[in-house]
Amino acid sequence: MRKSIIARLFLTFIPIFIALLVIFFYFLYEVNQLRSFGVLINQAGILSLSTQAYLKDAHFFCEIKQKSSLYAEKIKKSKNNVKEAFSYLKEGKGNSKNVKSLADEKALDLLKEVDKGYEEFLDKMDRYISTCEEELVLKIDEEVERLLTKSMELTNYLASISQSEMNKMLLSLIILFLLISTLLVLALIFTYKSVRNSLKEINKVIKNLEKGNFKEVNVSSVFDDFKPIVLSLNNLSMTFEKTLAGMNTANKVIVDTIKNQKESINEISPLALQIDSLVDKVDESGKELTEAIALIEQSTEEMKSAISEISQNTLATAERSKLVRASAEETQETVLSLEKAMHQIRDITEIIRGIAEQTNLLALNASIEAARAGEAGKGFAVVANEVKELAKKVSDFTGDIERIMEELSQQVKNAVEKVEITKEMVDEVEKASTTIAGAVEEQTAVTNSIVESALQTKERSFSLISEIEDLRKVSEKLKRVLAEFQAECRVLEEITLTYQIIGELYVFEERAITDETLKNLDLNSLINLAILGHVNWKMQFLSSAIRGRVPQVERDHRKCLLGRSMEYLRMKLAHTSLAGLLDKLEEPHAKMHQLVERFEREVNLKDIEDILKFIDKEVLPTFAEVMGYFKELKKG
Repeated sequence: MRKSIIARLFLTFIPIFIALLVIFFYFLYEVNQLRSFGVLINQAGILSLSTQAYLKDAHFFCEIKQKSSLYAEKIKKSKNNVKEAFSYLKEGKGNSKNVKSLADEKALDLLKEVDKGYEEFLDKMDRYISTCEEELVLKIDEEVERLLTKSMELTNYLASISQSEMNKMLLSLIILFLLISTLLVLALIFTYKSVRNSLKEINKVIKNLEKGNFKEVNVSSVFDDFKPIVLSLNNLSMTFEKTLAGMNTANKVIVDTIKNQKESINEISPLALQIDSLVDKVDESGKELTEAIALIEQSTEEMKSAISEISQNTLATAERSKLVRASAEETQETVLSLEKAMHQIRDITEIIRGIAEQTNLLALNASIEAARAGEAGKGFAVVANEVKELAKKVSDFTGDIERIMEELSQQVKNAVEKVEITKEMVDEVEKASTTIAGAVEEQTAVTNSIVESALQTKERSFSLISEIEDLRKVSEKLKRVLAEFQAECRVLEEITLTYQIIGELYVFEERAITDETLKNLDLNSLINLAILGHVNWKMQFLSSAIRGRVPQVERDHRKCLLGRSMEYLRMKLAHTSLAGLLDKLEEPHAKMHQLVERFEREVNLKDIEDILKFIDKEVLPTFAEVMGYFKELKKG
């Protein structure tokens, strides 16, 4: 990923800057080296000059005795200068080099020769100052000439070395300058090519947008300086994609609506013809209805007289049933009394049977006692047998009485049941009579109502003919409206075809907007994309709903584009008067996305009226409220 042009230039010129620093320090180093060479050359020159000054001062020392101390001081100074010069040449002091560091054999040889010559020269000069012998002057002059020659040769040789080093330094500086210039030119060329490539990438995107190709709008690598342009192009592309997607969705909704309307028209057209046919039939039925009403009036009069007669007979039957009921109740009471008497007889019979059994036991005991008495008890035994027989007969008679009482009890029971049945039947007759009487009264009221309705129907039948004529006019108007509606549908079809052609001019695909993209969008772009996203949401909702399907749209308000960008919107609108609008927008926005679940749960998908009712009462008002807050955000 490329950085900004400034950063690229900065990174490019850092090596050049470092190279310049290296050159600068190298230049300082070389200048210092040349300065060292200058010191060496200067010291070598001092050697060549010191010999003459030394010889002159020595000569004056011997010739002018009164100033011998002055010249002795000068001689000493010249001697020290020679020592110092040799110290610089041999050892180097401060920032100066020594001849040995040059690693040049010739310079070392010359220095050795000069050093040796100076030792001899100084030795002879010391002898001359001590003796002031004139013979030594010629030898010293020869030595001075030789030393001067060697010193000048050393000075010139060191100067040539210095010039050579100067030439090398200049050559190095020229080479480094050319190298840096080349690097600078290459850096500028590379930066230029990079900028040109970035511009080519941007120009390629613009060309694709000109061609209507919104799929290839991604720029692989551009400088950060051009990223605002790329982001603007991406925002434009996404906005246009959302707009085209919304237009295509709306176009599909219109196409589906036209298709449904055409199907409805095709269904209504036969109905219009059927209405005409029904109007004719209704006209005929109206005439028949008038005749039927007259017959109803006659029949209702006859029905009223028949109902009156039935009412009288029903009242008589009710009176007779009351008498039968009273007789049945008396019979029931008599039978119940008989049943009580039978129970009393049965009780008496039980008592008699008990007495007979006791008598039988007594007779048995008497027979036993008579048998014990023998002859004396024979008469008593006869009586006991008679009593025994009599008790047996009494027991038999009580058995017969019980059988008779059982039969009589069964007969009484049957009589009671029949009396109960008779009573129930009388109750049913009485209830039926009462019901019939009530029904007769209701029927009388119904008959009177029928008569009144017949009269009203007769009156309305007279206005039926005029209403049928009005219905004919409405039918004709319906035909004209259907014809006009068909023409409007054809116009809408042409409009949708035009939109379809326009949509096919552009190539795009629905791209997912990442969180990173949301961060880079400005406030207006976020709001525009949020508006377009929710317009498309509504179109897709309506498109699926009118087909009787559950809309396949986002249900979680936190996952839509607005919900995901809410945090960024709050950050960008913080400390502004618009921050409160986001809080107000939160509730209707969440409600709008929750409508999908409510639609699935509450609406009968097979009932178009229920679907349209939900859309009118819930979807459209909530969407309008959300759009209202969006408009306020746009204005702000």
